[in-house]
Amino acid sequence: MDTLPKVLPKVLAPLPIEDLTLLKVNKTDGHIMGTTVMGDEPANAIVDKHLIHHQIRNLMVLGGSVFPTCAPANPTLTISALTLWAVDQL
Repeated sequence: MDTLPKVLPKVLAPLPIEDLTLLKVNKTDGHIMGTTVMGDEPANAIVDKHLIHHQIRNLMVLGGSVFPTCAPANPTLTISALTLWAVDQL
């Protein structure tokens, strides 16, 4: 992050930007979840209950992204169990 304030103005120089303000980023941890949600309906979910993509039927999506809601604590064991279950389904 130390080099970003030095490099970014040079990278963006060709663009018509009048003002560039870099905000301080607080270092934090997080679990990115729910971006390829599991569900029965393709209209509101990416994968089905077997973790198979609704539109690309030969694609299985594994990981915390299939959770329909975020876990209140570390999801690693649940992700591992779900992955092992999915592999057994192949």
